[in-house]
Amino acid sequence: MPLKRVFLPKKLVRMGSATVAPAQGANGTAAGEGLTLPAAYDTDRKTTIISVTGLAKHFPGNHRPAVIDLSFDVLEGETLALLGPSGCGKTTTLRLLAGFEIPDAGEVRLQEKVVASPRAWTPPEKRGMGMVFQNFALFPHLTVAQNVAYGLHRLRNGEKRQRIAEVLELVSMSGLGERYPHEISGGQQQRVGLARALAPKPVVLLMDEPFGSLDTALRSEMRREVKAILQQAKTTTIIVTHDQEEAFSLADRVLILNEGRMAQFDTPDEIYHRPVSRFVAAFVGKADFIPARLLEDHVVTELGVFPLHGTPPPEPVDLLVRPDDIAITPDPGGQGIVVHREFQGSSNLYTVRLPSGLSVRSVQPSLAVLDVGQRVIVRATPDHVVLFTAER
Repeated sequence: MPLKRVFLPKKLVRMGSATVAPAQGANGTAAGEGLTLPAAYDTDRKTTIISVTGLAKHFPGNHRPAVIDLSFDVLEGETLALLGPSGCGKTTTLRLLAGFEIPDAGEVRLQEKVVASPRAWTPPEKRGMGMVFQNFALFPHLTVAQNVAYGLHRLRNGEKRQRIAEVLELVSMSGLGERYPHEISGGQQQRVGLARALAPKPVVLLMDEPFGSLDTALRSEMRREVKAILQQAKTTTIIVTHDQEEAFSLADRVLILNEGRMAQFDTPDEIYHRPVSRFVAAFVGKADFIPARLLEDHVVTELGVFPLHGTPPPEPVDLLVRPDDIAITPDPGGQGIVVHREFQGSSNLYTVRLPSGLSVRSVQPSLAVLDVGQRVIVRATPDHVVLFTAER
């Protein structure tokens, strides 16, 4: 391809697809030059609350295990999100942690004590964990205060009233203790469910798709509120979700599952900017893959030539581009053709066909309206370069 039209991004890094550290993997290698991310998550100064080693679970009649050789730690005070598509094993993992299922292999340690393995098992009510369900699971015949008090049967009446008042204030529900669930809004019901789970001061709080039954606007508002509540309570929390935005906005670290296996375990920034596989790259955000070839210390693509840092994966390779990496400008002589426009309110998502026949997506402001069939100049302007071994 002619090299006279070259668009060089300001910051570039070559990333691979098997490990975040610079080491050779199945689909590529990793390098970390040129990309500025938040400071690394400090795991050395925090106490491990949950330690999971080699966890596995297979349900009779299923063609593959629900969870396969899963190992990870959860640190004191952190929020961990279990993220993945439907059927990936995230809810089974949560149920194994809670004690609702017994593992076929591996073990779960809670504060260094084994609470789940094929040989040892502690029932859910003795694990000191709180649970928030998707449908809130409030008792309709009990008031807000009575719902919150449900797990406080060991406290004396005075201590119980004090604790109810504390958690209702924590979730901004003071003064509503005498109302019934049907007399409060969905967001308030969510807060009551959270208050009930936090009232016994659990060692770990488990949340299973906690915002799934809320509408979009309320879901966003509740995410902010719940994050603030958890930070104030300093409660170690594990959240199950299939929503990447939800996981990224709430969690300190995210564990992505795919077909029962760990796909990546890291901070939201690392996962989005340094995905270790094509699956992760596509799952956590819109992703297009453009064929590329290696030329000395550069990557040559249909959209330009980019500097290469680090050791590349074996050819053939593909370049990862996201919609915010692609700039388009209307021009009758442009090399791209707009083939689809998706209006998203605050933005437009365009699909543009390149001369090769491949398509890339570009996100543009809501008032930047282009017609289907209109020609555009297409430029790739990524902040960093991510390469994967091609699947062709």
